Amino acid sequence: LRKGGCRSVHIGGGEPFLDFERLLMVIRKLIRAGITVEYIETNAYWAADLSSQKQTTEILKKLVAEGADTLCISIDPFHAEYVPYGAPLALAEMCEKTGMNYFLWKHEFLGALSRLDPQKAHSRSDMEKVLSEKYLCNTARCFARQGEVNQFQFGGLGAEKKVVRLNITVNPALFMHVK
Repeated sequence: LRKGGCRSVHIGGGEPFLDFERLLMVIRKLIRAGITVEYIETNAYWAADLSSQKQTTEILKKLVAEGADTLCISIDPFHAEYVPYGAPLALAEMCEKTGMNYFLWKHEFLGALSRLDPQKAHSRSDMEKVLSEKYLCNTARCFARQGEVNQFQFGGLGAEKKVVRLNITVNPALFMHVK
């Protein structure tokens, strides 16, 4: 990547935290290659259990120690079907406490999601009842605006900033032979 001119990446997925040890390995190899990790994208499923705050804190501290100090935390109706929307909010709070930078991606959904129970995932029919029968199409329209400049709500980074979203999915297997 570095030889090709890459200076920084964002790590997305799938969900990078499904294999935390491999994620750490990728971060280490990127840093050693002189490539900055701008941020790691997550749906926060791994922070959904509020009883595991100590483990979440340890994960955040490990990331910062490895040189990855910013999370992009997804909060939207698509993820709320599988991850309680309270999980991204809990993770943002843990980031505040540990000094990890973060931003909520698609924070404009917070108002709509606040009408749901934040402690459980919601089926599509639940979402349609509470949000609208067209919630799926409306959400898809919001996601379809890839490449444009989006507003993000930043925590730990100061005021709102404009950034251009560029998706690069990195296969950890690509780094297996990097020295």
